[in-house]
Amino acid sequence: MREEQFIQLPSQGNIYSVSKLGNHLIVGTGDYGKVYAQVSKKDVREIPLQNLPHECDVIAVDAYVDTFPVLAVAFVQKVNSGNVSGAIPVGKGKYVTAHLHVYSTWISSSDQNSPTSTTSTGSNKSLSRLTFQPKEEFQSSQFEFIGQNHVAFKLDYFPFHLYHVPVVKSNGNFGNVLLLSGSDRKIHAFESDDQISTFIEIPIGTYFPELTLRFPDVVTRVRIEPVNEITRYE
Repeated sequence: MREEQFIQLPSQGNIYSVSKLGNHLIVGTGDYGKVYAQVSKKDVREIPLQNLPHECDVIAVDAYVDTFPVLAVAFVQKVNSGNVSGAIPVGKGKYVTAHLHVYSTWISSSDQNSPTSTTSTGSNKSLSRLTFQPKEEFQSSQFEFIGQNHVAFKLDYFPFHLYHVPVVKSNGNFGNVLLLSGSDRKIHAFESDDQISTFIEIPIGTYFPELTLRFPDVVTRVRIEPVNEITRYE
């Protein structure tokens, strides 16, 4: 093996904070609340992500292109007291709150200058979505859009592995489900809800009834291999 390039980042990540979006490497840094994308062989740029706190630890990153690009970031924030809502103990006298932000190319409908945009109406406002064909290559120029809107989940467990899985949904269409393992020894599931233009948490048993149990220990890695790509067994 030989080194192709060396690019310095402000902080070290971990085994969960690396992913790919199209052909672009995505890296989350541990201490500075920043996520970077390799946009060319020698160019790495920070992805501007709305409401990602500067003083947070990025724990896990995952990304994929469905009918639209998705970037998910699990992170924790230090808090001073265990009395803070949602505080999770991580050591003697140390506490954090845990969060999951799911970003996509849903942007304000006031911006109609973006290419290939279609408008859908959510529960409380009109949203404009940049649409992509599932096999269309994600372009680095789209990184400026992906962080403009997100759905935030506050977690009551410390996050570990964040992983997406292609599934056949109830309407017969293909889609992706995000799986997140936690310190509660469970695996949690999240998916897009096109009817209300957002992401929601769903019961893990919706697609993976075998994962509904509480495991003997923390699940440090999830990997699911499809046996049949077009058949869903009930």
